[in-house]
Amino acid sequence: FLLGSYTKSELPDILLALYGVIIRVLILALPRKEDLLNALPTKTPFFARLWRIIDRYYSAIFLVGVLLIVMSDPHVGGYNNLIFYLLWGIVGTLVIIKVLFSLYMFCRRNSATILFFSDGESLRERFSFAKTFYGVSIIVLFCTFIFVGALLIAWLWGKPISLGSMADFFMVERLTIDMGNGIYKKLTLFGLLGTFAIIPIGFFVGFIVDKFLLYRIFSVLLVNPGVHNAVSTISYYVTVITVITLGLWQQGLGFLVLYYLGPLLFGMAWALRDLFNDFVSYFIILINRPIKVGDYIKISDEIQGAVRSITPRSVVLRRNRGFCLIVPNHKFIQEVVTNWDYNLSYICCPDIMIMIPLSCNPDEVFKVLKSAAEENLNVLKTPPPLVRLESFEELGFQFLVRCFISPEKTLDQWEIASATRLNITRKLRENGMDIAIPVRIIQERLASKP
Repeated sequence: FLLGSYTKSELPDILLALYGVIIRVLILALPRKEDLLNALPTKTPFFARLWRIIDRYYSAIFLVGVLLIVMSDPHVGGYNNLIFYLLWGIVGTLVIIKVLFSLYMFCRRNSATILFFSDGESLRERFSFAKTFYGVSIIVLFCTFIFVGALLIAWLWGKPISLGSMADFFMVERLTIDMGNGIYKKLTLFGLLGTFAIIPIGFFVGFIVDKFLLYRIFSVLLVNPGVHNAVSTISYYVTVITVITLGLWQQGLGFLVLYYLGPLLFGMAWALRDLFNDFVSYFIILINRPIKVGDYIKISDEIQGAVRSITPRSVVLRRNRGFCLIVPNHKFIQEVVTNWDYNLSYICCPDIMIMIPLSCNPDEVFKVLKSAAEENLNVLKTPPPLVRLESFEELGFQFLVRCFISPEKTLDQWEIASATRLNITRKLRENGMDIAIPVRIIQERLASKP
């Protein structure tokens, strides 16, 4: 009996494992849902969000906890190392993402504070092209935090990236460019990034030249602001194109200059075609003189006014209500233009159409209208005012009164026409006449009695 071999029963181990699982499940179920919700503060956004998650998904969270307890028990599931690895990786990844995102938002807010300032109503740039620098800085910060986050997350999951492997990734010649004639050029990713870095460097050099060279020169010479702005803009873009071209030549990619310079020149010519038309139209206006400063012109109901200046780009028109219109020069060559002052001898006021009842003597009306127009001191005697019986209408005689004034009073033509209308109304009433009004006679027929 003492020498006999007996197989050890596994029942005690199973009962012990089951006992341990039950104890941990009971400990997990010990705090009720209401106890957890009452213990959590809700004043901060994080705990308020956690409170809502527990309130909505408490049952699912409890079942997941029970599953993790069962799977992590060495006597039942035996996946304790795997579960610990997954929990460590998932929780650590979420923490890294949250921390890096908070740092990114902090840097983003501070970069906006550095590049912009508030005037109480809106944000304004501290210097030229601050918006461009802000956009570039946001992209660089985003790429930097993505790179750092990838390194930290890889280390957290047990897959660290060494500096040597990173250097090999960027320094090994991986790209091949066909230069033509059987010539190939190999590039590393680091060299490719350096090539792309030429573009922001070109804009930065252009900004330095404009801010610290041209600005100081123009501040001493006291040049017109329009000329200053034009020269600064042209110099800025010429500097940018020059720096990018030299950078590509230095990188051995001079053949790319033809690829971007040709489309660039074509795009500039296409974009400046309207400016070229305006510039040519400017010389046509100066030679033919269809309009000149002081003329009152009209192209449409919206585009009309007195010419205040003629520049190589546009014509400035001043409306009667005080505001100005900036009209491109080519419109005065391509469209029909009404010019009140093209004839230097006289201009015509707006025609006055008036309806007189048929009961009045047209000869007497003609004399009254003629004298009313001639009494206006702003109306020319030569040519004399024109009064004409235009037509016979249903309401009466339709007369036309046309007055002529000197070109110097072009802008006053509407006031002169208004004064003439008032004088006509007064003269008609003094002579027992009036303006015709619609009259309708309504007859009511009563039904005859049976």
